[in-house]
Amino acid sequence: MVTLMSEGSIPLPDAATCNTTLGTDPDPYAVAMCNVAVAVSAAPDGLEAERLAQANADIASKNYSSTSIHWYLPTRQMKTFHPRSDGMYAFRNAVWDAVQDDG
Repeated sequence: MVTLMSEGSIPLPDAATCNTTLGTDPDPYAVAMCNVAVAVSAAPDGLEAERLAQANADIASKNYSSTSIHWYLPTRQMKTFHPRSDGMYAFRNAVWDAVQDDG
């Protein structure tokens, strides 16, 4: 949120080229922002364009409590999941291995 506020608006990639420049293993946030850019380009008066305009207006007015901005935060693209016991053990082991490697 602070980064978007300091940038002054939500940066979007070029809608005409973003799908071809994402690469073979793109960041999910880059894909999401490309999708937004394409949607706004295709329908400048559409819902996505209205939501983006409201978010940018809220950023300009430093409205940190805006619900519009949250649509464009990188964390919005991450999904929460709850792994079962085997998954929890795998996460625990991966974290422990990383800690041991850094030590």
